[in-house]
Amino acid sequence: MAQLPPTLLTIFLLSAAMEPEVAYGDAVICVGRYKRNCPEKHDYFYTCGTNVEKLAEAICGAGDPPTYNLLPIVTQKVPKGVCDYRVLTVACKK
Repeated sequence: MAQLPPTLLTIFLLSAAMEPEVAYGDAVICVGRYKRNCPEKHDYFYTCGTNVEKLAEAICGAGDPPTYNLLPIVTQKVPKGVCDYRVLTVACKK
């Protein structure tokens, strides 16, 4: 197998390292009191108090730096201090 000249090899390695991270396992989740009251379409429902960061790690895997991005879609405030509804995308990084 032919070897690349050092300058071409360096350019190739730099361009590969600068490739953007692409989501491979997006999931839309809703966190709230009742599934039927979620304000948007979602893939998964979780009850009030769910730690979305831990949930994202369970979906995408744990890592440092994190292996996911949390992208808010909508937050619906609920009167009387009952838990609010949050719909967000968990976007896994490759």
